Amino acid sequence: MSPTDAIPFLVALVLGAFTVIRLPSLLKGQNVPLWIAHALIVVCLLLAVTPIYVATDHLLGGTNITNLISHLAFNLVFLAGCRQVAQSVDRPDLVHRISRGAGLLVLLAASLLTVAFFVLADTPATSMGLNLYREDSWVVAYKAASFVYPAYCSAVLVPMLFTEARNTGTPRIHRWAKGLMAVGFLLVVPVPAIHLAEFVSFAARAWVDVFLYTAILLVSVGPFLAFVARKRHAHGRNRETA
Repeated sequence: MSPTDAIPFLVALVLGAFTVIRLPSLLKGQNVPLWIAHALIVVCLLLAVTPIYVATDHLLGGTNITNLISHLAFNLVFLAGCRQVAQSVDRPDLVHRISRGAGLLVLLAASLLTVAFFVLADTPATSMGLNLYREDSWVVAYKAASFVYPAYCSAVLVPMLFTEARNTGTPRIHRWAKGLMAVGFLLVVPVPAIHLAEFVSFAARAWVDVFLYTAILLVSVGPFLAFVARKRHAHGRNRETA
């Protein structure tokens, strides 16, 4: 397995383990949107592994429709996940900005542009990450458009998360969780601009993976720390009442 395949595969394994660990909470109806978001992230990461992508795309006709599905699913990940994060700190204003009003407009516009640029791009045969076609301007525009909504949601959450991370009135593990998520979401914000930088320098594309995979890990570890903190707190209460 090449390094470019190993990174998303290993990240998918880590996040897959987190997702399985949180399965009992799902069965109790707790944080269902966040669990779905994590599961979708795992699917998207696995589709970033060449053999899995190639096999899936061949089943779907071999025209890279798998790439489009993966990017549209990533938008749903941010819709469900970021909405849940905003709800967890009782911020209905942020929920509205993410999933209604301007947020809904950004989601629809970015998704339509993503589909339009994909159709305009010339990608006749299966290619992991559309790497064979990265000199096509429509492919660069498609890549940039596909991350507009995740960048928007991230920008909405970052100020609140950094504020929560500095709140000394909350347990340290919760501050760490919010801090990791804040840094992770911050790394997502420039991703569309980094893709657009490919118009100037082809080397810019390498930075997308650095920013994106680091962001995914940080954003996913944050809720896992909060989950561990809740379990420890519940265990402590059970011991006190025993």
